[in-house]
Amino acid sequence: MHRDLETEFLGALEAESRMLAFLTALIGRYADGRIVAPDSRHTPLVQSIRQYLEAHFHEDLSLSDLSELTGVGRFSLLRQFSREIGLPPHGYLTQLRLREARRQLLAGKSPALVAAEVGFVDQSHLIKRFRRAFGMTPGQYVSANAP
Repeated sequence: MHRDLETEFLGALEAESRMLAFLTALIGRYADGRIVAPDSRHTPLVQSIRQYLEAHFHEDLSLSDLSELTGVGRFSLLRQFSREIGLPPHGYLTQLRLREARRQLLAGKSPALVAAEVGFVDQSHLIKRFRRAFGMTPGQYVSANAP
């Protein structure tokens, strides 16, 4: 598997799939106890944080802001959100911003304008996050999805 993952002949999807299948088998064989999938329902705390992030994704939010909003300590909030969602609040916020960036890019807006509107520091920050998430730049994304 290691040799297969080092070659450039595997696509990203196949490489990730093989790695996850390997890890699942490894954990299943050596873990103590049963692996339980997380409950898809979220607590009211996490639901309220998600709703707030979705409504204010373009703002510069902090963990302290979310803590004040909910009345829950930062560390507890971070642990509970990460446990239920699978991402820390900043990771979830980045995903929201990227989703909106894709929508705006396909609507014909420039990357610099999109970056400012969705809450990234600047265009280079958008490009870096976009490339990391989707494996292409915003310009490549628009070209690949042009009608």
